[in-house]
Order: sequence, then structure tokens, then C-alpha cells
Amino acid sequence: MEEFLLKASNAGDIEATFELGKLYFEHEKIKEGEKLIEQAAEKNYTAAIIELAKLKQSTGNFETALELFKKASRAGNISALENAVNICEEKNDLATLKEIAEIIQSRYNDIYDTTDFLQRMWYFGSSSTTEYLPEYARAIERRRIFNRIQKILSK
Repeated sequence: MEEFLLKASNAGDIEATFELGKLYFEHEKIKEGEKLIEQAAEKNYTAAIIELAKLKQSTGNFETALELFKKASRAGNISALENAVNICEEKNDLATLKEIAEIIQSRYNDIYDTTDFLQRMWYFGSSSTTEYLPEYARAIERRRIFNRIQKILSK
């Protein structure tokens, strides 16, 4: 497995670079693993960005972790968004919470658009509405996190 991932990584496969980094972590090659995960994150591979953010958070580097979570949030990753809010709440960083709220707000109205779209498809008898349910769920999650931020900010 390692040989295959190394070959693919050397050929420029970002996902293989990330997976090889994780594999190195499992085999306690921490420095090599972190380096590969950083390489994948630098190429905007969202899973690597989140993994690197978690690593930075676990070592107490909250500022870098927060920046990485925000970066993954801008790519639409809900768990990164939740992690960023958790760090801000823990550190009482209201300015960054406002910034995160703005990130969400740029996507906030989509819940109404998605709901309306699904209702129209159902009304007109389309059987393919289920393929849109994951996006609807993400929109609801963004709204939940946005409401949580608003609650924190209003304290």
C-alpha cells in the first residue's frame, strides 16, 4: 500500500499524498506524515486542510488551526465550520465569529432556495428529489451553525 501511495504521490496525486501522510502517522513517522499532509493542504485538498487543522489544534496552535478551519469552511465543509466556531467560542473570539457568520451568510439563503426547489419538484411529480437531499441537509446545518453564532454574539 505504501509503495503504491508513494508512487502516486510522486506523480502528483494530491489524494495519494494525503493518504500517505496519514499512513505515516499510523506508523509513527510523524514528521514525514505532517509534511505530506501540509503539501496536500497547500494544494487546497480540503480533507488535508481539516486534518492539518486538527493536528495544529491538538498541539495548542489554535490560531493556525482556526485559519485552516476557516479555509475549509469557505470550501463549504460543515465540520470545519463547526470546529472553527468551537475554537472561537472557547477563546471568546467574537470578531472571528462575526467573520464566520459572514462566510455562512454568503450561503445562508440557499436553504430557502433548496427548500423551494424540492417542493416544486415534488409538486410536479419528480422522483429525483432524493438526490438533492444532501445539499438540503448541508443548508440546514449551515443555518443551525449560523443561529448558534448569532446566539453567542448576542450574549
